[in-house]
Amino acid sequence: MQFNENQIKAINHYTGNCAVLASAGSGKTSVLIHRIVNLITKYNVSPSKIIAITFSRKAADNMKNRLKLLLPDIYDKVAIDTFHAIGYKILRENGYYSTVIKEWEKSKIINEIIIKDLAIERDELEIDRNSILNFISFQKSNLLDCQSILIDTKHTPYSFTMMKKIYTLYEQYKSKENKIDFDDMILNCYKLLESNDSIRLRYQNKFKFILCDEMQDTDVGQYELLRLLGKTNNNVFCVGDPLQCIYEFRLANNNFLINFYKDWDDTTVINLNTNYRSTDNIVKISNNLVKNIKETTHAFYVESIANNEPFNNVVFNHYQDEVDEADSIAKMITNMIKNNIYQNNDFAILSRTNFQAQAIEAGLYKEHIPYEVVDGKPFYERKEINDLICFLRLAMNNKDDESFKKIYNTPNRYLGSVFLQEIQTYATKRKISLFESMGSFPRCDEWRYKNGIRELEEIIHTISKKKSNVGIIIQVIRNMLNYDKYINKDGYENNDKNDKIENLDILVTFAEKFKSIKDFLNEIDSMSTNKSETNNAVKIMTIHKSKGLEFPVVFVTGINNLILPHIKSDNINEERRLLYVAMTRAEKELYLSSTEYYGTKVNGISEFIYDIFDEKYLTTLTK
Repeated sequence: MQFNENQIKAINHYTGNCAVLASAGSGKTSVLIHRIVNLITKYNVSPSKIIAITFSRKAADNMKNRLKLLLPDIYDKVAIDTFHAIGYKILRENGYYSTVIKEWEKSKIINEIIIKDLAIERDELEIDRNSILNFISFQKSNLLDCQSILIDTKHTPYSFTMMKKIYTLYEQYKSKENKIDFDDMILNCYKLLESNDSIRLRYQNKFKFILCDEMQDTDVGQYELLRLLGKTNNNVFCVGDPLQCIYEFRLANNNFLINFYKDWDDTTVINLNTNYRSTDNIVKISNNLVKNIKETTHAFYVESIANNEPFNNVVFNHYQDEVDEADSIAKMITNMIKNNIYQNNDFAILSRTNFQAQAIEAGLYKEHIPYEVVDGKPFYERKEINDLICFLRLAMNNKDDESFKKIYNTPNRYLGSVFLQEIQTYATKRKISLFESMGSFPRCDEWRYKNGIRELEEIIHTISKKKSNVGIIIQVIRNMLNYDKYINKDGYENNDKNDKIENLDILVTFAEKFKSIKDFLNEIDSMSTNKSETNNAVKIMTIHKSKGLEFPVVFVTGINNLILPHIKSDNINEERRLLYVAMTRAEKELYLSSTEYYGTKVNGISEFIYDIFDEKYLTTLTK
């Protein structure tokens, strides 16, 4: 493998702190892995004295696999793991045997605190668990336990005093059950090392050489844990790209990488600014986007340059709406495949949000292009979407037992698993459907079931009799179920609740085109057959999911005002860096697009586009 001068300098770095500022496509992971190899084979460092820290299990496994190819006999002697896994391991090695609390347990604790301990009169569905748990996570990420002076934050459902009380009660509940949550792995490990000199010294001696990948994603707690482990030996080798910091909403602090040379003694700074992934066209256009933000004005910034020759120019298209955009992209993909230029898995379609996937999936379906939604469910399989579709299916066919089982108690109408078992037994004996059994089984008139049964029957009856387009019918279901309020409940799924609401809005807009429920269901059933069972499929994903990946051809969709930058983001620089990440996933061809309308809203071209392209060029496209 050939390395350039700066890559070799980083690989050969032995002792002392080092910050490697590695731009997109510059081979940072290869450099990091080969530096580990060099420490062992050239400088005779024991593998057990080396620790490499990264930010996801997937990235850690990738590093282990790559190291295994180079050092098959001793690769597993090097500690490679996430910050949280390392923190948890240190705690367990020192007698802390707490079990990790599950997400649903966290929600349950918050319920009990609000309803029982604090006696706040609040329906269970109205408790904003996300905001409460985010408040607690924010404090812990800043190394503040419930006894500390806490930081007041925006968007909390209760007063600051009340939030502090909830945090204290939450910790008491966990302590009583001898459990810790994900954030405790860092916080408790930091407290242990900071307060116990002998334990801290043991781990400082154990990990003489520390390598930290994706340094731009480090938060306060992780950085301070790194400081405790690394300050004595001062052999911390960090790698990252300030322009790919896209997790500030999760408290990542870009300054820890940018100012590393100020904070750590005798730091060597090395720039890896040669992009080996993308063509010259893509690199130059991407540089245009970020040339005036703080991440490109720090002392050691060097503009990225391309190793690859120019190829096709980056293309920007402005469409009428998201349907026009998706259909046009699908046709472009079809033409490129027909001309034997690329295969399906050479293409990635990226978007800012999950809800944009519906139009993209529909466009690919029309062209019979197999696709895969990466690290996510296809639009019509997402729970909030599938729930409402199951109500439609049951209204069209009362004998659809599978749909019934999915939604008979959604939202909670106190028809639990015992109820389902009873009506299943009754239905089997009478050879009738579960829906029919529900209204006639022996205990159907008991008070504990009666209201729930009546409510479900009324909803299904209303749907079956409604004479409107399907979008209106779906909105009726939402209203009757008070469904938007229901999906604010934490533990429903791990997606952001605002994304779920937007998904439902997109579903309504799409369904408005259908005059009958039957036609609508036939359409989405046909789309489900388009999903790929093989690796040879177009990849659909959010930009956040694309980080670390690369594709010959990338389409970045919906570069609109209110979408990218997103209306709910108050960090314009992070939104800009997010688009930069999307653009630098492309190896050979890059297509950017915006729409005049999204759904029924007028959005127009994102301000970012005017920073990327010449205004004269844009004028010719948008007349």
